[in-house]
Formats: sequence, C-alpha cells, structure tokens
Amino acid sequence: MLSSYNDCLGRAAVAYGLRELVKEDALDMLHVPQKVLAHIPQKEMEFQERNYLVIAEKLELTSTDETKEMMQNMEPSKAKKILKQLFHLMIRSGYQDGHFWNFAFIKTGPHAGKLAIYDTEPVGIINDYYTDSPEKRALAVTRSTQIECGMYAINEALDPEKGLPFPKALLEEVGFEALYNAEQERDFAFQKAAILFSLPIATALTSYIAQKYL
Repeated sequence: MLSSYNDCLGRAAVAYGLRELVKEDALDMLHVPQKVLAHIPQKEMEFQERNYLVIAEKLELTSTDETKEMMQNMEPSKAKKILKQLFHLMIRSGYQDGHFWNFAFIKTGPHAGKLAIYDTEPVGIINDYYTDSPEKRALAVTRSTQIECGMYAINEALDPEKGLPFPKALLEEVGFEALYNAEQERDFAFQKAAILFSLPIATALTSYIAQKYL
C-alpha cells in the first residue's frame, strides 16, 4: 500500500487506474500516458519515493497556447465527444483535477489527435485510496464519494479562469448535462449505501457488499 506522501508513486498508480477505465469504457478520444515504477538498484524494496523512479511514456504534446487554440476552434461534434468522454471518466474514476493545465493534445504517433491527461497527481479521493488509513480507503471505494470528486473536477473544468477554453455554450451544455446525470447517480448511490448499512448483518458482510456494489 502506498503512503499518502508518496506523490510520485501515487501518480503511477492513478495513471494505471485511469488507463484501465479508458480501455474498459472505450474512450477513444482520450489517452493517459503509461507510468511505471522502476526500482533503484541497491535501494530497499519498500514503497517509498527514495527507492523508486517513475518512468512515463514519452509523448509529443501541444503547447499551452496550441492546446487553447485547438479547444477554441475545434469542430463542435468532435469537441462534444471529447468533453463527454472526459467528464464520463471524471465521474467514473473520481478524478478531481479538472483545470486546463492538466491536459494537452497529442501531436504524433498512434494516439495523435487525442486529448492526453498527463497530470495524474493523486488528489482528493484518489489520493485517499492509496493511503495507509483504513478509514480513508473505505470511503474512497464508495461510489457516491467518487461521484462527488468527479463533479468537483467538472465544475473546475467549467470555471472561466482555470477551466477548459472550449466555446462557453458548448462547454456548459455538455458539462451541465454531465453534472445533472452525476447528481442523480450520486443520490441513488448514497441511498443504497444507507439501506445497506442499516441491515442487521455482520460487519464483515456489510463491508463486503459496500465494496462490491458502491
């Protein structure tokens, strides 16, 4: 288990989780760079930053200005598809970091044209999942809490100052719809959790059901 202060190691773990969801949900407009851990020879095997290097997939990405220009001038149907997939991933994973500087477009190679989510810093509930605290890990697996974090990221993406510079009307159309749907799912997940935890069954069984279905 990774400790909360192992930021670099957490980045590799978050990248792995996001990549799996991109593949599982066929999000063909998105790409998360692969990040792997490499043990430093002669160092201990303990999961601490001093013992490992994080090696990230090399990508040729658009600059900040290029990314902004592409988002502002992208064909509307393509922009909508990218945003719908991005917001879906945020809600699905609990990814909480939705500001503009975490994203760029890939210029060359097999993923050219896709939006890269290159900053996989473990923040919010994703970070809690990789801590040594059983209480935080238990909260991190609840679906309602994942949704809350994803909604935070979408609201960040909609922010006029630090959000995504897609045309305002298009961004809000896709974003507000995603937030509405997420709110409905969150409320249902929260109600389901309340019912499950009120059942007079053993604590171990309750924990199992919560982790499996929420």
